[in-house]
Amino acid sequence: EIPLISKSRPEAAQALLLRQLVNSVGYFYFKDDLCLEDQVLARVAARHGRVLSQRRETLRTKADALSSLLNLDDSQLRHLISAQPALLGYATSTLTTKFKYLNQAYPYANTTKAIMTAPSLLTASIQYSLYPARNALFTLFKE
Repeated sequence: EIPLISKSRPEAAQALLLRQLVNSVGYFYFKDDLCLEDQVLARVAARHGRVLSQRRETLRTKADALSSLLNLDDSQLRHLISAQPALLGYATSTLTTKFKYLNQAYPYANTTKAIMTAPSLLTASIQYSLYPARNALFTLFKE
């Protein structure tokens, strides 16, 4: 809900609007919460605008779920999202399904380590990419 700008105190109203904007726009999640560098932010804006259009709280929820799923610390999460910002464009259930598939397909592998090496594993289609390439992927999943 956006408050009306008060004619008697326009500066206060503008500050309130700005604060609400910063608290809700996805760009500020990448800038303030993840502390991504300007180069990365520019790349995200240029190539992944759809992700930036999400609400800040939505991105935070997805990032927390991803961090929990892969057991990542803040630095690892920052690295992963810097490498593959599109991950935050996916539904948490989709990422969970892919992670479970990789764990089942390579039960003796360190799935998190493989994903950190090749983050696009979580954006690839199971049916059209991951399953057909399972033998080639085996080398990536070796400890």
